[in-house]
Parts: sequence; C-alpha cells; structure tokens
Amino acid sequence: MRAAGREEVCMVSRNTTIAIVAALLLVIAIAFLAAGSLQAGNSGKQQPQPGSLSDVFEGNVTTRNIPTGSFSGTGVYDHNCLPIGNGMFSCDAGIKTQDYGTIDFAYTHNMVEKPCIGPGDAVTVSVLSKDGTATVTRLSRSSNYA
Repeated sequence: MRAAGREEVCMVSRNTTIAIVAALLLVIAIAFLAAGSLQAGNSGKQQPQPGSLSDVFEGNVTTRNIPTGSFSGTGVYDHNCLPIGNGMFSCDAGIKTQDYGTIDFAYTHNMVEKPCIGPGDAVTVSVLSKDGTATVTRLSRSSNYA
C-alpha cells in the first residue's frame, strides 16, 4: 500500500512539474512575440504613408502674402521645433517653390506620428485663406529627418 501512495505522489508531482514547465514556456513565447513586435517599429503601429491623411500638416505661411491655391514645393529646412505638450511640437519649415521662392511654414505636429518636413521632401502647399492658413501634404520623404 505504501508503494501505491508513493506512485500517486510521484505522478502528481510529475504532472505538476510538466504543467509548470509548459506555463513557463508559454510565458517565454509570449515575451519573445511581444519583443519582436516592438522591434518591428513603433510598437506595431504602421508608419504613415506619404500623401495619406496622416501626412498632412496644418499651419500658416508666415513669410509673405501668397494668394490662395495649391502649388508644389520641396522641403529645405525644418527648425525651431519646440515642445508644446502631449507629444506635440511647434516647428518652422522652409519650402522651396518655383513661383514664390522659399516660403516659411509654421505648423504643429506629433513627431512620433508625423516626422518633420525634411530637406528634399516633395510636398504640395495649399494656401486656404488670405491670412496664410495652409496645409502641406507630404508626397514623398527623402530622408529620415525627424
């Protein structure tokens, strides 16, 4: 009778050990999958595609009075980026245009979701009103400029 009791204890002990090892392996597998998705970039969030709604910047043309309408341009610089809270930054971009030379565009954006307008980025500037209210749509990025 004593031998039967020991076998039951050993069997329970083995089953418990197997269950613990299986649970640990499951936790390790989940940890590796989570780490892989973090390394994939931006915690699994997709980067905005150039020209998508998430790549449209709202702001103001500040250098001169430019008539309402749309025109093409290329990013020249982006500087004076100052944090204003909640991940948002206020920046000044220079955009080279054929008809108006280099214009200044003051805008606010979340750098994680929409990197700054960088040198060489192809953009479309849409001046919406006489006061300089405008949107800039990035059509392509030429750099990893933040």
